[in-house]
Amino acid sequence: MQITWNKNSAHLSDVLKREKIHSCLISKNDVLLFQYYKNNKTEKKMHKVNSVTKSITSSLIGIALEQRLVPDLSTPISEFFPSIIHDSDPRKQNITIEHLLTMSAGFDWPEMGEWGGWPHMIHSPNWDGW
Repeated sequence: MQITWNKNSAHLSDVLKREKIHSCLISKNDVLLFQYYKNNKTEKKMHKVNSVTKSITSSLIGIALEQRLVPDLSTPISEFFPSIIHDSDPRKQNITIEHLLTMSAGFDWPEMGEWGGWPHMIHSPNWDGW
């Protein structure tokens, strides 16, 4: 797959290798158009994609807003996840789309510091319970 990179034509695989990317998959309409893996081991390895997920989610929310599938960023997420209304923590009912996009719902989340390692949620099979 040829692309323009730094004003030059290059093969996408060469650019990904030079930029030390582990893997890249491009699909459209459920058809895999391109795949790149640094090596055979990388193809089978699960990768943490935390920040990538945030970027894709914010892009999709922008599209949903433009298409009026979401009223606005102040919409409570309980409109999309009704089980939150019955959650034991009533603060969750006030979380909006904007809170999720800006990671500012107001919950204490010490990450690595206070917990001395990865949060317990990471190892839980039920992430939405957090």
